[in-house]
Amino acid sequence: MRVLVTGAFGFIGTAVGQRLALAGHDVVAMTSRPHDTVPAPLFPCQVVRADLRDEASVRAVLADVRPDAVCHLAGLGKVRESFQHPEEYHSTTRSTPEERRRCLTR
Repeated sequence: MRVLVTGAFGFIGTAVGQRLALAGHDVVAMTSRPHDTVPAPLFPCQVVRADLRDEASVRAVLADVRPDAVCHLAGLGKVRESFQHPEEYHSTTRSTPEERRRCLTR
């Protein structure tokens, strides 16, 4: 199964990506990090870049990757920043239902 994992380079995303790869799934790791800051993956995967706050970039990834499943684990996680820029954190929590809609309408 081809599985798109958002947040694949975070703590939970890395663990999930590793387990999926070990189980024989084709893992596609989605990140919003700039290309030059993406760490080397700890599991075999294709790396794609998209920002969940940018619908066009997410739709492009979904159209290109054509995943059988999406494991949505992305989010912003810096507490101090969440108080300094709450609008950024609210936009990522609002992206979860948007992700479901995008996947269902692809």
